[in-house]
Amino acid sequence: MKKLLALMVVGALAMAGCDDKKTSEKMKTPPTVSKVDPPKVDPPKVDPPKVDPPKVDPPKVDPPKVDPPKVDPPKVDPKKEKDGK
Repeated sequence: MKKLLALMVVGALAMAGCDDKKTSEKMKTPPTVSKVDPPKVDPPKVDPPKVDPPKVDPPKVDPPKVDPPKVDPPKVDPKKEKDGK
């Protein structure tokens, strides 16, 4: 019985929701269209990014602590007059 009642309610709702051409022709109401101006949109303003550069100190370079190499003085023969044969 509950199923029959539910089917009848669904059927009544379905019939009420159907569009009948005769009733729509009798009413003849024009569709309502509101006149709305298109939105006025300005182009977006794009500014360059504001970046603060980081403060960088120059690197501190210490000279290497190396003793200069010790070079023996050249040996010179004072008695030799010229390169000979």
